[in-house]
Amino acid sequence: MLLLAAVLRGSWRRLRDGTQLNVFLGTSVAIMVLWTLKAGVMPGLNFHFLGASLLTLMFGGLLATVGISIVLFGITLSGMGGWEVFRSTRC
Repeated sequence: MLLLAAVLRGSWRRLRDGTQLNVFLGTSVAIMVLWTLKAGVMPGLNFHFLGASLLTLMFGGLLATVGISIVLFGITLSGMGGWEVFRSTRC
């Protein structure tokens, strides 16, 4: 339900600019790569959490929710995680 609200209320006008769209999608892909590498600074502080925070600071909470959902969908399709990651991950 939160994803639906984010899709409906997100500031999509911001992504009409090709540069902003490329940054948004590139950041999402970078977070996906970091997630598959399971890279981290210390136990419990993984880079994909830092990437999710960066996405939130760059594009706001609603677009970050959509971006992280894209990341989770890609991780699920690649077989690195199951559908339960959508229920257990909060941004």
